[in-house]
Amino acid sequence: MAWWPDGSVRWALVDGTVPAALQPGGRLQCRVSVGASSTHPTDGGLVAEQRDDGVVVTGNRLRVSLQPQADEWLLIEPIGVTPGSLGVGGGELQQALQVTLSSGEVLQAAPGAAKIEHRGPQRVTLRLPVAHRDAGGVERLRSELRLQVYADQPFITLLHRLVVVRSDPEDTAPFEMGVGEERALLGVRSFSLRLPFAGSSVQMAADRYEVGKQRLAVHHYHDLGHTIEAGGKVDQREGRAAAHLVVDGQDGGSALIGMRGFWQNYPKGISVGADAIQIEVLPERPADDLPGDEDAWHQLYTWLQDDDYLLREGMALTTEMCVGALTGTAADDATAAVFAWLEGPVVARPSVEHVNATEALPHLSPKAGSQRPGYERVADKALQLLFENQQECRAFGHVNHGDWFGEGDWCWGNNEYDTPYVAYWEFLRGGDPSWAAWGAQAARHQADVDTVNTFHDERYVGMQQLHTPAHLAGYLPAFFRSKIAGTRSVPSHMWAEGALLHYLLTGDEGVYESLRRTASWLVQPERLDHYEFAAVREAGWHLIHLTMLAASGNDRCALDGASIVAKRILEKQDESGAWTRMLTSGHCHCGFPHCRGNIAFMVTVLLSALKRYYDLTGEAELVDAIVAGGRWLVRETFNEESGFFIGGSCTTTQQISKGEVFGTQIIIEGVADAYAVSGDEEIGRCLQRTLPVVDEIRNLDRHEGRDLGKTISSHMRYVPTVLAALESRPVR
Repeated sequence: MAWWPDGSVRWALVDGTVPAALQPGGRLQCRVSVGASSTHPTDGGLVAEQRDDGVVVTGNRLRVSLQPQADEWLLIEPIGVTPGSLGVGGGELQQALQVTLSSGEVLQAAPGAAKIEHRGPQRVTLRLPVAHRDAGGVERLRSELRLQVYADQPFITLLHRLVVVRSDPEDTAPFEMGVGEERALLGVRSFSLRLPFAGSSVQMAADRYEVGKQRLAVHHYHDLGHTIEAGGKVDQREGRAAAHLVVDGQDGGSALIGMRGFWQNYPKGISVGADAIQIEVLPERPADDLPGDEDAWHQLYTWLQDDDYLLREGMALTTEMCVGALTGTAADDATAAVFAWLEGPVVARPSVEHVNATEALPHLSPKAGSQRPGYERVADKALQLLFENQQECRAFGHVNHGDWFGEGDWCWGNNEYDTPYVAYWEFLRGGDPSWAAWGAQAARHQADVDTVNTFHDERYVGMQQLHTPAHLAGYLPAFFRSKIAGTRSVPSHMWAEGALLHYLLTGDEGVYESLRRTASWLVQPERLDHYEFAAVREAGWHLIHLTMLAASGNDRCALDGASIVAKRILEKQDESGAWTRMLTSGHCHCGFPHCRGNIAFMVTVLLSALKRYYDLTGEAELVDAIVAGGRWLVRETFNEESGFFIGGSCTTTQQISKGEVFGTQIIIEGVADAYAVSGDEEIGRCLQRTLPVVDEIRNLDRHEGRDLGKTISSHMRYVPTVLAALESRPVR
């Protein structure tokens, strides 16, 4: 997945079968031996055949055929039965993948070629793109399907990513921020995936339903309740349901169907009739009112209007499901284990000692035996509060799930300060799988919703929208309860480290493809030709993103871009050690002319970026720049009396402020980076004195919910850096 400069392996994704005895919450320690490799599966593994008309994969339990032009585009059949006699079929592709626009037009499905994306003895991943075209032949949406087949399992996982390609093919006017962005919204009535299967009865949780002329259907149109249709009657129920079904066939055998995060990613539906199983990725919605207070319409439901879906061009929605073909009726404990794995898959991490020995990531400070047990307690509480806040803010729905609400009171955070990075860093440090679960939710939201995956104006492809009401512009008027006019992004509000960690730890190709688009946006010629910056944090974040992409993403363009940014940063550093400029009105309270100097937290971002780039390249001149910046922070912004940092160079601020905890928290990362590369005694003394501030997250005990995600992420993303600096080079 990633390589060192000499071509040796930096990151590898290892497939293995987890013992069935491993219960939820259990742990398994394993060792991986790397020996001779082969491009051919071992005995008893999977055999994948690429054919002119598609792909056929044969394992120990299933045979899977993916042939998009055939009468049955998808066939999932148990091994040991006559082919075609038992299993789950896909039917004709046009009927299987059906998209209806708000106008009532049903789009035509135009499949691409089915390909083997990943081939291994334990797992094979197949990929199939399907364009959904209107009557004029214009692609309006695209289905990106990935099927993962396992050597010893009776089911496959199917990931369906619906990408909004074109809202209005007749609209060719220039697209500008905050001007008529509702033009980028596409109205969709429904999208469903139909799998032919002659069912007779359905087991769902503890209930069994007979199916025939009258179907069984379960729907979540919002997160507070669901409906069950059985026997021709629709029952409105409170609470949340999971889409975990075993369907017994009329001719023997059973089908296993599950949708991950069913209610969390509402609206969703699944139905079973006498001839087919219908997976409703976007079910046709009833005219019922959606529950919530007076702000719910703009907080939760802007994308659900007039009983339809308003999807922003460039957005993607990923639905993950498992589909199995079983001989006979599956035992309850076996199917329960499959569904438990679907909802909470096994997550793996290398030991902290191994990570630090390989240097494949920046140095990790382990949670066990931490030098700051107060911080570790705060981190545990923060995770608990994040999940509680998710429930309180009802941060659910397919467009909302994985993000936090309340930045600036009314904006969705769009995972500012890289929530996935914070989550995965804590998972790597301590192994709590709940952090990995949070990171996965956030990474997928960032890739699907916050990132422009495709657009008719290519300038916008790959950008990530900064925090805004409704996540994306176009849904609400410009400046709606915020200072955001419309579509906008800058490097200081884009995130790459967490998404890349998610890919390296999970192999999620959908998130990685989205990140690749962001990488391309960051190195566009207009951003790097004659590179210049005014606000130093913009250059800092730009360099942080590019360095991570270059180091762990093997991106040569990112490495070239990082060298351009780093060179310009070094050129603009002055003799003071900072990057002197005239302060803005928000940072200087002396009137005109404003003070000259810089802002401490912005210098910190720049030093952190230079430290990352130094770890990648080892260029000696970077050490001098980092140390000079660290000494400027200590000399110009550290208050000896209070032991805190102050905001920056403003004379008035320096006269009236002695600093405080929060201001110190967002500055000491730069001090730690300067100490890590130099061991400078004065910088180390200052770092040691300010270290207790990491044990506190601002207002955590009395937080009212809004911007909790930002409060936690802005604090926790830097603390491991500080701890690692003092662990590798203790202050004497």
